[in-house]
Amino acid sequence: MTLAVREAVSSELSNKRGEQVAADLAMGRQATISNALCTAFGQGSCTEFLSSRRLTSFRKNDVIYNVGDHDRVFFFIKSGFVKVGATTSSGSDVIYDLRRSGDVVGELCLTETERPDWAIALEKVETVAVPLYEIRQILAAKPAMMAAMIDVFGHTLKDAYGQINTLAADGTVRRLANVLSVLARKVGRQAGPMVEIPIYLTQEEIAQMVVARRERISTALNTLRRNGVVQYTTRGLLMVDQDKLEALSDLSFG
Repeated sequence: MTLAVREAVSSELSNKRGEQVAADLAMGRQATISNALCTAFGQGSCTEFLSSRRLTSFRKNDVIYNVGDHDRVFFFIKSGFVKVGATTSSGSDVIYDLRRSGDVVGELCLTETERPDWAIALEKVETVAVPLYEIRQILAAKPAMMAAMIDVFGHTLKDAYGQINTLAADGTVRRLANVLSVLARKVGRQAGPMVEIPIYLTQEEIAQMVVARRERISTALNTLRRNGVVQYTTRGLLMVDQDKLEALSDLSFG
């Protein structure tokens, strides 16, 4: 290979890496906005207009909505777990977040006419579906609620943007530690000295949350297990030592 060809190949690879980083950062920004909106609209802030509405149920692995859908509907989760994510230009799936009872999915329809993300039930899920126009009517009639949501959204957005740095700066083990720490704080339940994550996640799903290849996640999980940071229950659920996870993580978010 001539020097000119080597330089051309090197330049092309560099450009591809740059494009991938840019795509990852764009995905990270989308995830950040999604999670901030979820915080603003979820965890009881909309309870008063949900109580009289009928439930919509989904079975495990059902698609609640998909990329490209045009329905502008919020889904408030009453029970179960939902994974929320998107598909990159290269065809890889990235999971933004796991949502549970009290959270909302579909919130990006607030700003997008075509859905940029998807939501899939991880188990039996019950939701309350509320069209966007009704959300807007309720907020317009309750300025105090809107002001409170804007305040929560602003604070959450500021804090959550720190997550994007992990895509460019942190190694796989640290990114994995960040993700597991978030899950432990958000959905974990204490089990002696460890915290159990009460939803079964495959290594592929964890890889999609960390934005890494499954093989790297397998290696990283083995490293954490050897160091007593993670364990598995007999049902295959992850248990984590939160203190050790925090020691591995530069960031505290979620």
